[in-house]
Amino acid sequence: MLQVRHLRHVFPFTAISYTSASGAQFRGCFTPAMPGPAMDTLRQRKQVFYRVVTRSRTADNRTHNTDQAGDTTPLPANKRRKITPPKAKRRGLNDIAEEDDGAQSAQTSSSVDTSFTAVPAIASQPSGVPASTPADVPADPNVLHCWTKDSMAAAARLLAQRDAALAPIIEQHGVPARLLAKGFTNMFNSLARSILSQQLAVKAASVIQGRFMALCQCEEFATPEAVLALDKEQLRGVGLSYAKAGYVLDLAKHFQSGQLSDEKIATMDDDTLVAELTKVKGIGRWTVDMFAMFHLGRPDVFPLGDLAVRKGLQELYKLKAKPSVAEFDAIGDVWRPHRSLGSYYMWRIPTSNQKSIKKKGVSTVAATADASAGLGKMALPDSNLKLPATLATSGGQSWSYFCKTVRLIFWVAPYGLYAEQLSGTAFTAPRRQNKRAWLYRIRPSVTHEPFHPLDFPVEHLTGEFDRGVITPNQLRWRPFAIPSDSVDFVRGLTTVCGAGSAGKKDGFAIHVYTASISMDNSCLANADGDMLIVPQQGTLRVTTEFGLLDVAPGEICVIQRGMRFSVGLPDTHAARGYVLEVFSGHFELPDLGPIGSNGLADARHFQTPVAWFEDRTCHYLVMQKYEGELFSAAQSFSPFNVVAWHGNYTPYKYDLGKFCPMNSVAFDHPDPSIFTVLTCPSAIPGTAVADFVIFPPRWTVAQHTFRPPYYHRNSMSEFMGLIRGTYEAKQEGFLPGGASLHLCMTPHGPDTSTYELAIQQANEEPRQLQADTLAFMFETNYMPRITAAALGSPHVDRNYYKCWEGLRSHFTGKDAKLDQTSESVH
Repeated sequence: MLQVRHLRHVFPFTAISYTSASGAQFRGCFTPAMPGPAMDTLRQRKQVFYRVVTRSRTADNRTHNTDQAGDTTPLPANKRRKITPPKAKRRGLNDIAEEDDGAQSAQTSSSVDTSFTAVPAIASQPSGVPASTPADVPADPNVLHCWTKDSMAAAARLLAQRDAALAPIIEQHGVPARLLAKGFTNMFNSLARSILSQQLAVKAASVIQGRFMALCQCEEFATPEAVLALDKEQLRGVGLSYAKAGYVLDLAKHFQSGQLSDEKIATMDDDTLVAELTKVKGIGRWTVDMFAMFHLGRPDVFPLGDLAVRKGLQELYKLKAKPSVAEFDAIGDVWRPHRSLGSYYMWRIPTSNQKSIKKKGVSTVAATADASAGLGKMALPDSNLKLPATLATSGGQSWSYFCKTVRLIFWVAPYGLYAEQLSGTAFTAPRRQNKRAWLYRIRPSVTHEPFHPLDFPVEHLTGEFDRGVITPNQLRWRPFAIPSDSVDFVRGLTTVCGAGSAGKKDGFAIHVYTASISMDNSCLANADGDMLIVPQQGTLRVTTEFGLLDVAPGEICVIQRGMRFSVGLPDTHAARGYVLEVFSGHFELPDLGPIGSNGLADARHFQTPVAWFEDRTCHYLVMQKYEGELFSAAQSFSPFNVVAWHGNYTPYKYDLGKFCPMNSVAFDHPDPSIFTVLTCPSAIPGTAVADFVIFPPRWTVAQHTFRPPYYHRNSMSEFMGLIRGTYEAKQEGFLPGGASLHLCMTPHGPDTSTYELAIQQANEEPRQLQADTLAFMFETNYMPRITAAALGSPHVDRNYYKCWEGLRSHFTGKDAKLDQTSESVH
């Protein structure tokens, strides 16, 4: 009896060292076509190479053309790949199959299981492959296309005997029950779920599928009739993209018209199945292959387009590169008619960068990844490293591997990822100011076609303010209208005002946005500066390279310079809000001074995303903003393919409800700067490029004090917006979704009705301001210029000045004798 001690897989033959029962050691070559171990000579190695390659090449007629009668005719010489070694006899598939039969009887003393000699007739088979029909396979030809437990076990044993390299993988993972047919009903439901899950993480797909089923009012299985009762907008409302909504509706139409049905699909052969299902929009060859393998239980599916299977073949046979499609197909011929099973085992093979490695004295270990299940959730003890909620099934050691790798040998990233740095400051900026992040991505961001100017109305968006309108008049806009046609976040951006120059990295800009659709297969990267986004209506789902941020009204998010992001509307078709963009520096928390260590916005309440990624091929548009102008470039994959990241240069969000306001508890009115959430400081101490200030619900208790905001002329310029409720200084006219602008030294303050009400009440009792009110202010040291688009907007309130016309004199001391003596103001 021969006892196998060590296997070294070297495609296309397997080198083996073994010890006989008598203790003698041998080294040789072993293939299914050889009746026993052979001496490891060069000639025999060449012969083994010839026999394996000839088998895979002739199996799908790469050497010969075969007509229906079975005759073979040589291909033209210029199309023939010569693979015959010197003095070797060319053999066909039948010759090799006959040798296989001999090998099975001659290897009874080998450790390979040869307890069977036939394969169930569960699919069409090449000539020469022995076949039989076991009792557990029904005689109905419509069912012969699916696995049974017994036929799969028999096929696994045959694959182990045919392919010695694959045998250990089969022994380790056994027979996969998940390849058994799931039944031949409700196929519409299964195909619809396949469409919904495309290019989505497992958790996200599960959530959308649940919403989809609820929308269809189906408890267990969706039906074509239920789907066709819906429209695209309803489907988009549960999270489907515009394209996927169309795909699901097209699938339902195919089933309703009778082009597809459970009965037809169950009786189609593999080629017909591919031809018919790919007629449905959104269903490609890979989706059909997965459906055939995992739902129908087809035994001879070979997913040529599956990258994980190709990687498994590369690892199994120690190839220097992933096999081409032609080589991939040829290798798969060795597994006919059980290629589904062989493909499944390829998903279970750990790739080389998941095994123990040593590099530059650092030992790093990663557990085996389940390639068919993808990467799943895991928690990391290292708070500086952000991995996605989808990195889990890799095993308990993978976080250690990643941490060590990215810190010590980051140029050799695990999982075959690219390491890419995103710098938010100059390399030599002081350490306390230095900002950067390391991104570990599937493909680098440099992979795109050349940029070209985007056709976009230049009057709507700008980053240069050497021109524009300057005015001392108070300005106010009624709520900006949400477009009725299809407009996404970028197309809905309009610059209201700004100062300085994005090109000189000096100044700021204020924009409003209105949107009715999500950004579909497109993203924006702003090279001009940081963008602070304030939603007023509609929750935004901001997909970034770092992960996902859901930002609702009452929250804000900051997307810093250069970060690619896409804005979706997950639960609405109407979104509106404001954007403060700073060209110089970055936003930071204001110093608290005498306030101490607590109060205002707390750093612990700011949230950064956990890494989230998608690995999908598609036509994608990357937009870049330079000096207010938009440029676009096409690429063939999603840019949101960052599997992990770490660093201090990230997008973030903040819930304004967690702001801890400070206020006067005795008398007098505090300045609005006491409500600053974030600031972008300028070079002048105490002044800002821009401050973000809010006026949240709070108590007002000051005695002998005019409690509404005071009348004011300010060296700073103030842009105000209202998220909800009624602003305490403007009882009328200042509405949610609108805005006002008071430039440097332009007088402003409470309107007439607010003033009159305050002095009539003269209420000294503590009073809580309206709990459903939230206003904000962008304040800047610059003198803003207003764009023509903003001044020409139909939403400009031309009668804004009239809100103060009713302010009359309340002076009561005209006839009184006044003390004209001077007093100290100290």
